[in-house]
Amino acid sequence: MLTANAFDTIKETLNISDITAFYGVEVKRGNQALCPFHNEKTPSFTIFPKTNSFKCFGCGIGGSVIDFVMHMNGTDALEAAKMIDNGYNLGLFNYEPSQEERNQLSE
Repeated sequence: MLTANAFDTIKETLNISDITAFYGVEVKRGNQALCPFHNEKTPSFTIFPKTNSFKCFGCGIGGSVIDFVMHMNGTDALEAAKMIDNGYNLGLFNYEPSQEERNQLSE
């Protein structure tokens, strides 16, 4: 199923802390970490649990859990969403249209 609802469900279901931890980002005091997207010695990568988002103030990359996975894997948003869906067994992209829906699509 490819709808905005699938993307919204992922963003609402998973939290940025869990996703960053899964990818080995060690978030420390102040919700900061070394950015996984560029080489740095002083943490400029920050997660924002209240908005379920992240931002690197060094390289400028930021966004949602989908954006994080997209940048970590070098994919587009759809592929990142499918990876999350598969990894967390959400079943959002396992939708099979009914015969009636297939008939309407073919018309």
